[in-house]
Amino acid sequence: MNPLFKDIPQEELDRYLTAINAKTISYPKDSFIFFEGDMPTAFFILKSGAVQIEKNGLDGKRIIMNRFETPDTVFGEVYAFLQSIAYDYSCRVIADSQVLCIPAQMFSSPIPSSAAQIKMVTNLLHVLAHKAYFLNQKLLIFSSFTLRKKIAVYLLQQANGSSRITLNLNRESMAEYLAIPRPSLSRELMNMQKDGLLSLSKDTVTLNIEELENLA
Repeated sequence: MNPLFKDIPQEELDRYLTAINAKTISYPKDSFIFFEGDMPTAFFILKSGAVQIEKNGLDGKRIIMNRFETPDTVFGEVYAFLQSIAYDYSCRVIADSQVLCIPAQMFSSPIPSSAAQIKMVTNLLHVLAHKAYFLNQKLLIFSSFTLRKKIAVYLLQQANGSSRITLNLNRESMAEYLAIPRPSLSRELMNMQKDGLLSLSKDTVTLNIEELENLA
């Protein structure tokens, strides 16, 4: 169950989504759900596929801010709530996707006696809290002073206490996420392997947790 719809009976939810004209839209790979500079008119729930929040710098380099691949992920809700602020990023579809688009008017045009709407707004606070935590974790990465520390913080976050992880980003996407050149990332990963901090095997990374924690 989507966290936004928690504790809302399905029949009541269906009525409410119909009343506010929420629609499921299919997006092909490499299309865009919104562009940087667009004004928000809705927020979104990923039903299937994968999307990526990204920003292109003046130098043409792309920075991946986030990637959503898990069904029921809510995104774009902050801008939809504010409504008067244009998107700072673009949302690109990286695999054929189905997305539920919920009009932003649900925040400014309350439906009288709609328990579903009240509950959705309450649930949204929990969604926003989790997003704030994610942004705090990414800030820890960007505040690292060295490339090695930045990589160490990222890998420890992905591992969440485990000594072995499967990376969900390829080397190029990982470099974009960390905002570093791909050759620098590959070179430093190899150096970290030589120094016994980790072991690489295709997409699987075995971590020396204690040494990485000392570094981070």
